[in-house]
Amino acid sequence: MTIEENFAPVVLRAWQGNLDLSQLIDYASKLEAKKLGPLAVVLYQTWLNRNQSPYAHAIYYNLGVTLTNEGDLNGAEAAYHQAIKLSQTFLQPRLNLGSLFERMGLIDKAIVEWRWVEQNIFPEQPANKPMVLLAINHLARVLEGKKQLDEALSFLTKSLAIEPDQPDALHHWIHLRQKQCIWPVYAPIQGVSMEFMRQSTSALAMLSLSDDLAAQLEAARRYVDKKVVSNVPSLANPKGYRHTKLRIAYVSSNFGLHPVSLLTAEMFELHDREHFEVYGYCWSPEDGSAFRQRVIGAMDHLVRIHQMTDEEAARLIREHEIDILVDLQGQTSGARANLLAYRPAPIQITYLGQPATTGLPSIDYVIADHFLIPEEAVPYYSEKPLYMPDVYQVSDRKRGVGLKPTRESCGLPAEGFVFCSLNNN
Repeated sequence: MTIEENFAPVVLRAWQGNLDLSQLIDYASKLEAKKLGPLAVVLYQTWLNRNQSPYAHAIYYNLGVTLTNEGDLNGAEAAYHQAIKLSQTFLQPRLNLGSLFERMGLIDKAIVEWRWVEQNIFPEQPANKPMVLLAINHLARVLEGKKQLDEALSFLTKSLAIEPDQPDALHHWIHLRQKQCIWPVYAPIQGVSMEFMRQSTSALAMLSLSDDLAAQLEAARRYVDKKVVSNVPSLANPKGYRHTKLRIAYVSSNFGLHPVSLLTAEMFELHDREHFEVYGYCWSPEDGSAFRQRVIGAMDHLVRIHQMTDEEAARLIREHEIDILVDLQGQTSGARANLLAYRPAPIQITYLGQPATTGLPSIDYVIADHFLIPEEAVPYYSEKPLYMPDVYQVSDRKRGVGLKPTRESCGLPAEGFVFCSLNNN
């Protein structure tokens, strides 16, 4: 008898109160493994409605997880709330509820759940420690996204005080100090050596910390070793596809009001459509801007891949027989290096997003100029430079120039030379 055929007798036992807790969890797990999550939901709900148990809070938690996996976020929220109601100190549903609220765009409600864990649970107890760290690190991450950098840094400092051996948390701690211009960036943390701090520095952060090209390449490769899959198939046809029009694809999470798109919009528009077909693969937020609509309009095909796994997205790109794939991110925020690792195109290039080596073995070339990558720097790039004759960085000639402010409106004296740094810190 298949698991589907056995479903009705098992539900009947749950209705009659003859299905014990271990049998319930085991059968529901088998249903989910067979992609039968809705049946697992029915089984959990039947059991909860017909059975009294001191462990009902755990089953409500399992129900919340299954409903989340099935996309029923409101149902999952109700299940997590019920689990918390039955057991106030049950931490897993609070953590998951925070993640659920974040997924729903309710960041302030997510923060409330994680703050409760951070403020009420003692990390000294070994069973609590991983969950308290998870809550604190979530808080730091979302507060960084809300530009509340000082508070985000405080949470990461607290996290590292509880557990110094957290390279990812340390990586963000370093970058947050850079963003706030807290010098020196490397500062003592109990239990963290300066060498471990250096080893936890991201490739992007290393650009501002060191002009040592070897150190920059090492930082990029450390990320690849730790985070990027290597044992995956290469999908592209290495012989190419011989299309009448060369298919060029750009991949990015920044197709909107972002510096990358502000620079590249006209470049997308200027591709010669007699010889090229232009694709955009996008996991950018829908920011509602007219500029995002312009970028979308500049593509022959704009494909949203935000809900796809890296492998699913890579296989879709392969199905579209892309000839040249251009990564616009490198190792910057939002990058999907594991998508590139599947090599969905026979030629893969990085451009603009990260003005340094990506260290990614799946990237063949980097578009550059001799100012960005002098000849003596080439050995410290994992990619082969493709040199533009003048300057590598494009810009949008259609972008309007803002109104000229008066010196008085900027709080400046009537005379005197003004030094400006018109960029992010």
